[in-house]
Parts: sequence; structure tokens; C-alpha cells
Amino acid sequence: MRTYVVDMDDLCDATAHRLPLLAKLKEKYPALKVTLFTIPARTSVATIDAAKVLGDWVALGVHGHRHTRGECLAWTKEEALYKINAAKEMGIDAPLFRAPGWFIDGETYEACKELGYVVCAHKDHHKRMAGVQQYVYNMPNGRAKDTISTHGHLTQVSTVDNFIGDMLDDGRLSFARKATFLWPHEAAVELAP
Repeated sequence: MRTYVVDMDDLCDATAHRLPLLAKLKEKYPALKVTLFTIPARTSVATIDAAKVLGDWVALGVHGHRHTRGECLAWTKEEALYKINAAKEMGIDAPLFRAPGWFIDGETYEACKELGYVVCAHKDHHKRMAGVQQYVYNMPNGRAKDTISTHGHLTQVSTVDNFIGDMLDDGRLSFARKATFLWPHEAAVELAP
């Protein structure tokens, strides 16, 4: 049986109209779980509610704050703690953090460690820090053994080649019929420093 971890970046008010695409996917794959990395400063309570009403198969993880390139490279630990906690109070409450563009500093890692959050990272943009659980989507030893990572975007821009609509059309969001699904925090590992 194959085990998948599915996540989509950039849930915000401007992309909320794409949530029905996920509902169609859930009809086809009843065991589906998906994490939507959500941009707190660009997301209203109405959008959070619209995602959560889909069911407990949708989790909302924190995706930066304003979603500006490199914003998490300048955060202090205190700022990261404040912004992640503020997102949690909004309802963006899965214990997961992903930096926009994958650019993240050690201070934000420290904040995630203190909060018990998994850092979702990229093989070219991650740090090894004792006590920090990570889910590195494109590094096989950066996640639980034998998990298949599926990463996409709710945004449709020319620089993104994994837009949910295209992925649905071309079959990249096709899974084995008897598949199981995990959240990124269930497939996280600690990478030795």
C-alpha cells in the first residue's frame, strides 16, 4: 500500500475559490488528507472557515506571515513566536510551518522547536537543528521512510509549475486506489546536526 503526504501552498482570500477542487479530489480518494499552507496576513476568518468546513481531512499550516520573499530570514525568535501564535489564534492551527520560498533562518527554527511545530522545508533550504522535527518534501531521508510527497500550489502564476488545476488535469494528483495519507507532521523526522 502506498502512503502519500499531500500539501498545497498559498491558501488566502485570493485562492479560496479553488477549495472546491480539493473537494472533488476527496470524492475520488476518500482517505485523502491535505495540508493547506495558509498566509495569515492575507487570509480572513471566512476563508479559514471555508477550508475547515470541508472536513477534518483538511489541515491549515502556517506559511510565513505576509508571504514576502525572504521574510522569515529576518525574524527574531520572538517575532516568529508571535506570528505563529497569532496564526494559531486565527485557526491556522496544524503544528506546521513553511517559509515562503523556503527561506528560513535559525531563529524561526528555534521558535518552531519551542512551539513543537514541524518545519516543512526544501532540500536546498533547510537547517539541521537538534530537537526540531522536519518534513523535507523533496529529500527522501527528510521524511518518514516510504512516503510519497505531493506538493502543489493553489496559486496560478507563470513561475509555478504545480498549480492544483494543472495537476488535476495532467494526473499528478492521482493516487493508488488503496492509498493511505499522512499529515506532514506525521511523516516528520529529526535530521541529525
